[in-house]
Amino acid sequence: MLKEDFVKKFNDPPTFDKTSDNYDRIKAIGNGAYGEVLKKKTWTLCGTPEYIAPEVIMSKGYSFGVDWWALGVLIFEMQAGHPPFFASDPSKLYEKVLEGQYKFPETFNAECKNLIKGLLQVDPSKRIGALKSGVYDIKCHSWFNSIDWQAILHQKCEPPFTPICHSPGDTSNFPEISQPKLKKSSVCFYEKEFEDF
Repeated sequence: MLKEDFVKKFNDPPTFDKTSDNYDRIKAIGNGAYGEVLKKKTWTLCGTPEYIAPEVIMSKGYSFGVDWWALGVLIFEMQAGHPPFFASDPSKLYEKVLEGQYKFPETFNAECKNLIKGLLQVDPSKRIGALKSGVYDIKCHSWFNSIDWQAILHQKCEPPFTPICHSPGDTSNFPEISQPKLKKSSVCFYEKEFEDF
């Protein structure tokens, strides 16, 4: 979409599914708005708090740089298992975002840290992906050195893991999750409200 000069405002993590030949496909991009031309700014406030870029929080108007911010959050979360910014109080969360206040786990290598630091630049004019070279700053980053972008585009790469799938709805690759048994209340607190329901 960025290539076509449209902003998605990727303020939520995307939902992925697998194609029959084991490639990831974006199924849903979540909360956001479509269609603004890149040359202009937009002011829509939307998205999951952990993914919202500083310029959105500050209502300064923004463009596609928010998508690169969200990519930084997504990469961090995929590597760490949690987002870089979190707090139970949304105001505290936004303070951390505005200050660029996060810590890397020890498991992150130098290239990964460098990429995320570039994507999570609080100042959007310094954020990689939104600079003069655009997406090439990201694609040419050392963290992606082993990535053959053309092979991925043309689905010529061998996936690192291929689950055995017996049918389109097969869930055998996932652990069973037992549902807790809910006790039925002996007291009906809302009998009057649901009288004719």
